Amino acid sequence: MISLQGVERRFRVGEASVAALRGADLVVAEGEMAALVGPSGSGKTTLLGIIGGLDRPDAGSVHVGGVDVAKLEGNALADYRLRSVGFVFQAPGLVPLMSALENIALPLQLMGREPADADEVALDALELVGLERRARHRAYELSGGEQQRVALARALAKRPRVLLADEPTGQLDSETSAAIVELMVSIRGQTTILIATHDEAVAARADRVINIEDGKLL
Repeated sequence: MISLQGVERRFRVGEASVAALRGADLVVAEGEMAALVGPSGSGKTTLLGIIGGLDRPDAGSVHVGGVDVAKLEGNALADYRLRSVGFVFQAPGLVPLMSALENIALPLQLMGREPADADEVALDALELVGLERRARHRAYELSGGEQQRVALARALAKRPRVLLADEPTGQLDSETSAAIVELMVSIRGQTTILIATHDEAVAARADRVINIEDGKLL
């Protein structure tokens, strides 16, 4: 499902050029849940961003489901991010004044679903994460753990080919973190999951652990 070959990414920091990724080769099978493990600054977020089409490599190839992501531009790139990839970040990124249901339904409407259909799918997604009773609550009325579960529901509602999670439990207590990870475990096989984490407990629930250090996959 995910295939990277020789991916390089450098950033300018003042007068210096810093290598975020150094010849990264990676294959994640369809339906696999893999954990990308490494310290802060090791290149985890950069790697996820390139796979998700949020960033571009300086060299190398990036294929997701047969699509050459690095060559997508304009509407094709936006469509890839909207339809093929689900993102879950450390910060939930919800619209505070929109309800939990609306935060999930809006991307579905952008994908072309009718409002009533989008609401139905959004409610099903909230039920999956155990928050159907909070559907009409505005995002700012939810706890941090609830907001993160809504973010996960928003990603899953699209039925993405790939789910990319960047430290999704980093700001949560241990009990809520475990619940989020169990939700991901429950849907592996239905979608391909790559989760960046430095939490050993999270990594232990994955099918495979991929280590990264100083921009190199080990």
